Amino acid sequence: MSADITPAGIGKWTEADFANALHDGIRPDGRILSAVMPWPYTRFMTDDEIHALWLYVHSVAPKNVGGQLH
Repeated sequence: MSADITPAGIGKWTEADFANALHDGIRPDGRILSAVMPWPYTRFMTDDEIHALWLYVHSVAPKNVGGQLH
């Protein structure tokens, strides 16, 4: 199962944390993102594109798997 990038999955990430992850592949806690995250490609996204993704992510309902939110 892939990671949940809805607000339930990214928790208390700020928009700046989200942008840093997409631009540099670094999580807010300093860990490097998994190799399955395509940040080497998203690093070329503009600030406006990342902002649009941030807004989209916050419009998506969290996944419900087996009665638990993921």
